[in-house]
Amino acid sequence: MQKLLVTACVALIAAVLAMPVLAEPPTQTQGGTPLLTNQPSSTTDTSIARASKFIGATVKNAQHEELGKIDNVLICPETGRVGGVIIASGGVMGMGQTLYPVPYQALKVTHVQTGQQQPEQPMARQPAGKTGSCQITLDISKERLGQAPQLEANDLSKFEDTEWIAQLGKFYNVTLPRAEKSDVAKPGVQTAKHLLEAVVKNDAGQEVGKCQEVVFDRNSGQIRYLALSFSTLGTGENLYAVPFESIAFASEPGQPESRYLVCNVDQTELSRHQGFTQENWPRVASETWPVRR
Repeated sequence: MQKLLVTACVALIAAVLAMPVLAEPPTQTQGGTPLLTNQPSSTTDTSIARASKFIGATVKNAQHEELGKIDNVLICPETGRVGGVIIASGGVMGMGQTLYPVPYQALKVTHVQTGQQQPEQPMARQPAGKTGSCQITLDISKERLGQAPQLEANDLSKFEDTEWIAQLGKFYNVTLPRAEKSDVAKPGVQTAKHLLEAVVKNDAGQEVGKCQEVVFDRNSGQIRYLALSFSTLGTGENLYAVPFESIAFASEPGQPESRYLVCNVDQTELSRHQGFTQENWPRVASETWPVRR
């Protein structure tokens, strides 16, 4: 019996050794560009959010009263963070609304797993990925919000007013960065809507792509990366996670309002980075992009 068992074991080992070695699956590509298939996607990372999904989200207070909807997301190039949001309240069919700038520190943004939401909770549209939603809360009454500092539509000049910035911080009991005059080399507060429509050019002034998304940390507001497309360079529908520090701001001569983004990239530079698709948002940007700011 013992001899029979030994013989069976030897036969089994020989059979295993004779099995063909499975080759590693080929790298997925799209348009000849490698994709981030080996990177964890945001579907398992609830700490990141996308600016385009914040816009339009409902904001409620602790009593579940609706305060308004997020009209825009404020971006601070100097700090590389989401500085706050603009809440649109009142009005009819988008007309006659009052715009309230609210520091990001004053908001409570929490992730809620799908299937665990309570109907009465304030739900934002989904952040990056499909694992759940964010609930956005501002601990303030409707009456008190009506006394908050306001903005005129598309007017960001107040963010250069030191006294007004101090009043805004005092109202929401948070510390805000000191207001500074903006210029082309050192832009002031930007809006997500502007960035999401921005053209991307190289250092020679040639258009090479567009900004498709601003991805940031849900907890701190730190911008993780800008998702840029470079279709003019033959990348198809691929997106690239470019660090905010690798992007510069510029404008046409004599036209300070015509701002665009600068990312000095060509096909050789792109070949050093992996692209990704809308179904697979990475947690962070590649560290190999050159820093500009």
